Amino acid sequence: MKILMANKFFFLNGGSETVFFQERDFLRDSGVEVVDFAMHDERNLQSPNASYFVGSRQYRNKGGVFQKIKGGNVIDSLTGGGEKYNRAD
Repeated sequence: MKILMANKFFFLNGGSETVFFQERDFLRDSGVEVVDFAMHDERNLQSPNASYFVGSRQYRNKGGVFQKIKGGNVIDSLTGGGEKYNRAD
């Protein structure tokens, strides 16, 4: 089985990332093939999938959720990353 694990951060940024990495380790130890997906960041942990990560974006102080979606172009970023994965298979 292959599972895609996606998170904004691929480093220990807080409690949610701690759980993310614990779940990732559990799955890998159980024999599941885990594919990592996140944003590029100099603090990222090592990943065999790092070349497929999308560019980093900061969303703080951008003004509400609609401004974040409009300015961040989140869907295009994720689609671009997904296209990279499709080409990798």
